[in-house]
Amino acid sequence: MSQSQLSDFTSSLYSGDIDDLPSLSTQQITPSASHHTIDSGFHRPDDLLVPPSLIRVGPDRRNRFVLYDKMSHNEFIDWWLQTDYGRKRKINWDSHRHTVIWNSYNQVAEGVDGTPKVMCKRCGKILEHPYSLSLNSSGKAQYHGTSTIQKHLKTAGCLRSEKGKKAEITKFLQKEVCFRL
Repeated sequence: MSQSQLSDFTSSLYSGDIDDLPSLSTQQITPSASHHTIDSGFHRPDDLLVPPSLIRVGPDRRNRFVLYDKMSHNEFIDWWLQTDYGRKRKINWDSHRHTVIWNSYNQVAEGVDGTPKVMCKRCGKILEHPYSLSLNSSGKAQYHGTSTIQKHLKTAGCLRSEKGKKAEITKFLQKEVCFRL
């Protein structure tokens, strides 16, 4: 199509005068009063402070997690029951773990919402807690179980960490024990 044919074509699309087209208003648009109203129900509550006696841990120096240990069980549980997760669901943090797989992990909870996780002692990776509930594809609640944490110990990344440096938490805990003695 030549240039002249194109201009004839485009001019035939609208036969009226261009000045007759409705123009956009130059007035400033202001939101209605409903847009100014803030629903306080959507505000996130202030972060729950983690007691200083509890140990914060995490990979890459981001201490986002709170370590569960038997020595500070009562303080940990008091804090955890006030978190979003702790108010909704229960986990038996101090139950006796029967499989040897638990020797390779520390139990931790996210410092913000209390979601239970486990931290690999070898590489520091954070995984879902085997006894936390999640919804499966059909919408039913199910436990994660220990198969995920067993498989993790066989991954290349975790095995590489065993040859190199230990997880940061192991070093940190060793230092803590020395300082507390």
